[in-house]
Amino acid sequence: MAAVGFVTGLGAESRCLLHHAGVDPGRLRCAGADPARATAAAEALLAGGCGAIVSFGVAGGLSPDCPAGTLVLADVIMGAADRRFETDRVWRDAVSEALSGTIPVHIAPLAGSDRPVASVAEKQALFRRTGASAVDMESDAVARVAAAHACPIIVIRAIADPAERAVPGWLEDSVDADGRPRKLTILSQLLRRPSDCAALVHLAFDYRKALRTLRCVALSAGPILRRLDG
Repeated sequence: MAAVGFVTGLGAESRCLLHHAGVDPGRLRCAGADPARATAAAEALLAGGCGAIVSFGVAGGLSPDCPAGTLVLADVIMGAADRRFETDRVWRDAVSEALSGTIPVHIAPLAGSDRPVASVAEKQALFRRTGASAVDMESDAVARVAAAHACPIIVIRAIADPAERAVPGWLEDSVDADGRPRKLTILSQLLRRPSDCAALVHLAFDYRKALRTLRCVALSAGPILRRLDG
């Protein structure tokens, strides 16, 4: 039996796993919404004895069929240079079954990106090119590490900014290495760009919906997420 490691992008996602899924802190790494740190996190987990990985957190929506709060269980991670990584079907299906009757589950491809996909036009273009329902900045990096080590991976993502919603591009610099918001950076940017306030308010509401979804997953499927522990 292999231990399971968890990679998140933000601190709130990590706390969700710690408080609601009973994840061992030693098997949890937060990448701070950065692909390079996600790669290092996955490598560290595998070097520390983990034999399977969960990529867990929020994502941007690409499909118009995925409103804020939608749970996406990726069947395929679509990376750069036409890389494709399949998630573990048995493990993924077990999570989906554990959530049956609790929240809807959207099983679909997920795209990886090394930067935020911020504008509606960018989201539409990526959707047309890949057919993916969501995009994030950690899962492709984690999947590459998992593939190199031939270990199972599943990807659990909740939509925090739907396809029809643009987010400020400067948000890329508003998260520190521990996945915490840089409040002074956000305030400074808003003082310079007060027109972005409305977008941030919408994002805050949508993000709360996504976190509620992730809490539900952690509470209902925590034991299944840890099924390879031992």
